[in-house]
Amino acid sequence: MVTATLLTIGQPVSYSNPRPTPLNPSYSADCALIVMSEHKRRSDTSLKEIRYFANFIPSLKSSTVGDYGDICITYEDISQATYEARSKIGDVPKEIYELSSVYPEYEHIAVSAEIIQETTRILAQRFSLSRDTIIHALPRIDTSKTAIKEICPTFLKPVKCELSRYRTLTGMCNNLEHPSWGSARSAMVRYLPPEYADAISEPRKSVDGSDLPSARIVSFMMHHDVSEHHSHINILLVFWGQMVDHDMTLAAQTVDHDKQDIECCKFPPEHQHPNCMNIQVPHDDPFYKYFKRQCLDFARIYPGPKPGCKL
Repeated sequence: MVTATLLTIGQPVSYSNPRPTPLNPSYSADCALIVMSEHKRRSDTSLKEIRYFANFIPSLKSSTVGDYGDICITYEDISQATYEARSKIGDVPKEIYELSSVYPEYEHIAVSAEIIQETTRILAQRFSLSRDTIIHALPRIDTSKTAIKEICPTFLKPVKCELSRYRTLTGMCNNLEHPSWGSARSAMVRYLPPEYADAISEPRKSVDGSDLPSARIVSFMMHHDVSEHHSHINILLVFWGQMVDHDMTLAAQTVDHDKQDIECCKFPPEHQHPNCMNIQVPHDDPFYKYFKRQCLDFARIYPGPKPGCKL
C-alpha cells in the first residue's frame, strides 16, 4: 500500500492509493492523474486543517491518509475520450501536420482544439471532476502519451530549431527554447483562470446561475456616446484599445467557406454556427428600436490548442 499527500491548489487532498504514485521511485505511469472522488471529498471536510498542515509537516502525513479513496484517470481513459471526441467532431485536416508560412490556417487548427475541448468535457462528466481539477489539474497531464498526440498540430510539438541569421516569417523558432512562443497561430496565454460556467467553454453565468445581462444593455448603460476631456488619461489608452480591439478580438475570427464573417441572427438557433453567441437587443432600445433590431451578430473566435496540446 502506497500513501501520498499532494499539495493542490485550493483544498489539499490526501490519497490512499494501492497503485504506484509519482512519489514512489518504482512509479509506472498507469495513472495520468489521481483525484479524490467528489462524495468522499465532501465527507472529509472535518480534516481540512490537518491535511493542509500535513503538506508542510512530514510527520503529520501518516495521520492524514486513510480510507478516503481515489480515482485513477489513466492515459488509456484519455485516449478513449479522444476517440469519442473525434467521432463527434470529425477527423483533423491534413494541413495541421504542415509547418509552413501558409498552413495550417486557423480553421484547421480549430478542429484539433475542438476535439481536445470535447475530450476534456467527456473526462469531466465521466469522472465527475470538480471545477478546480478541470482548470488546474487536467492541463498538467502529458498528453503526448495519449491519442491526443495524433491530432496535435506539428508547430505545437517539440521541433528542432536550426540557428539562422534571419527570423522566420511566422515567428516560429524565434525563441529557440520555446519555438512556438509568439509565433503565428499560437493561442494567447491566460494570466488568470477562465470563468466558464462549466470550467471548459460555456459562457459565464451570474452568481445566481442565471444568464448575464445582454452586452448591449451593459454597453448602453456604461458607455455614453459623448466626447469628454479627461485629466489623467493619456494617448497610451488609445493604443491599449487598439490592442484589445485588433490583436485580441480579431485574433482568429470564425468565417464561412467563403472566408466571410458568419451570420447568426438570420438563422434559428438549431441552424446557427456553434460559435454564434448572439447579442440580444431589448425591444425598447433607444437606438435599435427604430430599426426593429432585436439581435446583433456576434461569434466567438476559433479555439486554439495550448502548447503541447494540453487538456
